[in-house]
Amino acid sequence: MKYNWIRVTMICLCGLLLFFGGGDTAMSAEEPLGGQSELTGDIFGKEGGWIHATLGASMAYTDNVYYADSDEESDTFFVISPMMWLAMPGTKEAPIEIVSQSTSLGGMRVSSPALERNRQYQTYLMYKPVFELYSEFDDENQTSQDVSGYFQYNFGERFSIDVLDRFLDSYESRVQGVDGRTSEYTSNRFHIATRYEIASKTRLRLDYNNFIISYEDDEDIYRDRTDNGGAAYLYYDLLAKTSLFINYTYNKTNYDDDTRSDSDTHGFYGGVQWEVTEKTSGEIKAGYQLKTFDESEIEDDSTFSFGAGLNYIVTPKTEIDFSANRSFSETDYERSNYVTSTDFSADLLIRFTDKLSSSLTLGWSRDEYDGQVIDADGVAKSIDDDVFEISPSLTLEPRDWLKLIAGYSFERRNSSILYNDFDCNTFYVTVSAGF
Repeated sequence: MKYNWIRVTMICLCGLLLFFGGGDTAMSAEEPLGGQSELTGDIFGKEGGWIHATLGASMAYTDNVYYADSDEESDTFFVISPMMWLAMPGTKEAPIEIVSQSTSLGGMRVSSPALERNRQYQTYLMYKPVFELYSEFDDENQTSQDVSGYFQYNFGERFSIDVLDRFLDSYESRVQGVDGRTSEYTSNRFHIATRYEIASKTRLRLDYNNFIISYEDDEDIYRDRTDNGGAAYLYYDLLAKTSLFINYTYNKTNYDDDTRSDSDTHGFYGGVQWEVTEKTSGEIKAGYQLKTFDESEIEDDSTFSFGAGLNYIVTPKTEIDFSANRSFSETDYERSNYVTSTDFSADLLIRFTDKLSSSLTLGWSRDEYDGQVIDADGVAKSIDDDVFEISPSLTLEPRDWLKLIAGYSFERRNSSILYNDFDCNTFYVTVSAGF
């Protein structure tokens, strides 16, 4: 394999060495990217466990297995998802969720968040396989594997480093792309973020990111690529918990076979980050992206780009999360060189009691493909896909270790290519137990 995902294990081993050989030195309070936080006496995780395991089992029904625009097929399927994770120092909840996306530059749509720096160090290792089993259409059966690792260390009051790695053996569903296929792949995302306090109100963050993805089918081999990139942030504390910042990002994309699509992408942003009260926190940045290609035959492009993440606690029992992004992405269609992607999502959480809650997710995304496709009438058309999703759910937690979830999801895609349109309804129930 051309990439070495064993780096995940190495991250965890670094933490193990510190756990068994580190001292009891506590740090002074220091402000992370998301605002100030004080170090607690629980530096070594005495209030949380260091090993955890969960098992989730879902039964679902969908009325459109293949996301077809006509002649839909329905089926019942099952999803089994065990997970084990370790954290040192111990924590009651996983300290971070590491994500990656196959078409996003560097494997991520937005910059990686930094954990609160209330401990001298934090190590995390997670393994999660997912098994999807269909009752009738067993050609849709899938198995995914996720191995993620994270390590953070704070050197005194002014400097810290975060290292994360995620290896993923998974697939892209039929919703993604324009050819209606599932595409299996393996990917590895490696990320380092360093932060340095230049002065009492000024901080610098420098990132490096590496992302490698390889597809299984010959039809997708043109998409195999390696991304290398970096980012620089300069923060100024306008108020105690409000910071202004400027941000530059760079990503170099090299394809294994389709080298004419090799490109450089630059991003220039300005933004604000805040945690004004316990009720509201977030980050908004906006700017400009420029994409240049190594081959002169492909025209360079630029676009307005933004990213936002907001959290608002309306009442002690009501919470809203909102996110929005617009940026260039890599293509999942052979006749296109790149994609301009825009998405918005909102999540509403309502807690009726300590054991009963509900959530509602609304999402909209738009992919604008460079290039054209010939439709069934022989007419060349540009490809613009809009996907809308709504997903309500109800969660019951009769015990601290047990969750029961019932939910519904509706997805609709409106495409400039008619045979890409679809509607899909999915109903599901999930049982999740863990310690």
